[in-house]
Amino acid sequence: ININGDNIISTKNIENYSLRLYPNPSNGSFSVLSTFNNLDYEIFDLMGKSIKKGKLLKNEKTINLAAEKPGIYLAVFKSSYTTITKKFTIY
Repeated sequence: ININGDNIISTKNIENYSLRLYPNPSNGSFSVLSTFNNLDYEIFDLMGKSIKKGKLLKNEKTINLAAEKPGIYLAVFKSSYTTITKKFTIY
């Protein structure tokens, strides 16, 4: 199947959406700066084990992972438009 611009029927413009997880590295308390209203998230260690799941609503902007061991983790954020993965470090 060949797909080019002429074959696209509809698409949502996701260029106006962004997500930032900071500070990175952190002691385990992260802020989320996002233009998405509602986001589901899941945190994984590098072995693929799910550490935490949740939902960030429009006014919720923090994820607390202070109880986790120092290391590198992945945060997967899902909206109705897209999935965004961010790598972060807890020291």
